[in-house]
Amino acid sequence: MQFFYIPKVLYIMMKTKTCQLCGSKFSCGGLLGCWCDQLKIDRKQRELISLVASDCVCQECLTKKMEKY
Repeated sequence: MQFFYIPKVLYIMMKTKTCQLCGSKFSCGGLLGCWCDQLKIDRKQRELISLVASDCVCQECLTKKMEKY
């Protein structure tokens, strides 16, 4: 699992979400800057992931899906 640097100002604005794939809780910074912004997700991968989840997914599930696609 990788860990990403999140500036303190953005950390305060983060939300706790529930992964739609595994049910685990995780932090999301949304449009203000989230850990997932630092991942290299191409358009095709985003489209395929959106078929199985309509909202954010945790880092572990996102990484697994990116490797699969």
